[in-house]
Amino acid sequence: MAANDLNLILSEDDSESQFIQVPINKKDFGDFITGLLGQPETIHARRNGSFSVDHNRLINLHNMIDQRIKLQAKASLVDFSAKFSYHNAPDRTLTTAKGFVHFNETRITTTKSVTLTWTYLVFFPDKPSPEKQEIFVKFIADPSIFITDSETTFNFISEHSGGAAIFTVSHTERTWGDDISALLTREINETFKTKSFFSKHEETIKATLVFFIIMTGIFLPDYIEELIRDKEAASIFLNALPNGTPFASLNIENKLNVVITLLQPSNQLHTIGTGYKILSIVCSMGISLAILLGLGTTQRSHILITKKDIEAKEAHEKKEQFKLLKTIASVLTAIAIGVGGNYAYYLLHLPS
Repeated sequence: MAANDLNLILSEDDSESQFIQVPINKKDFGDFITGLLGQPETIHARRNGSFSVDHNRLINLHNMIDQRIKLQAKASLVDFSAKFSYHNAPDRTLTTAKGFVHFNETRITTTKSVTLTWTYLVFFPDKPSPEKQEIFVKFIADPSIFITDSETTFNFISEHSGGAAIFTVSHTERTWGDDISALLTREINETFKTKSFFSKHEETIKATLVFFIIMTGIFLPDYIEELIRDKEAASIFLNALPNGTPFASLNIENKLNVVITLLQPSNQLHTIGTGYKILSIVCSMGISLAILLGLGTTQRSHILITKKDIEAKEAHEKKEQFKLLKTIASVLTAIAIGVGGNYAYYLLHLPS
């Protein structure tokens, strides 16, 4: 090494006896410091939805990132942290990759979020000195967590979304940044659950059911009224025929008598009252509201770090397994009661 070269000594991991030497020419020292402090480009991505991630998957994510970076170029992990946020318990932060790999949480609580941060010094082939690259990944299972990053719309996660996964790659080499971003996107997407047919078309199904029920509430009373009036008209007509003789075989005088009988005021056909029509519309709107509020699955994400996390996940899945069937059964029962009530009205008002 030339006399004008500088040696930057950095400790590696948490061992007191292991070090790495980074040779830097004096003329390149300024660029090296700029690379450490500066972040020329940043890739940011976020996905909302329902995911499930455990400690082993997080370790696998760490190993894949570390292997990919070290296979591409000479690199050293100079800083690592893993922060776990819990419900009703203090946060826990691990500052070494080794501690993270062997971590075992014994608290009786559930996990709200986990944040992983890596800082690497990477020697790119065309650069005279190593440059700092940072990776940030956060899984959020609690929709109430407030997000403070500048690219988050309204800085919150909707309760209906279930959770979110966020990552940021701060890099000085675009090809390197794109490659790590693609790796993170693939690995994070694998933690998200595939949506069912109902989940994908939930809003359309709800809108269709609500439209059908409201239209039924509006027009069903008129349809029943028409059926009753047809039955009444047929009954009056048959009663007006002398001795049940067919109308076509009657003479002119008897036909005129039948017509006069049909036109008598006492033969006025049945009319459904306004109050009953209003009641039908109100009931249909009530059923529609029940569909909008009750029909649908609850999106929830799970970070499985503690024993209680696993128990909460199993309880949620068991609950959701029967929730949709119960809701559908309740809605169908309400519709059946509404239709049955109208049909009972129809039977009670048929001519004797």
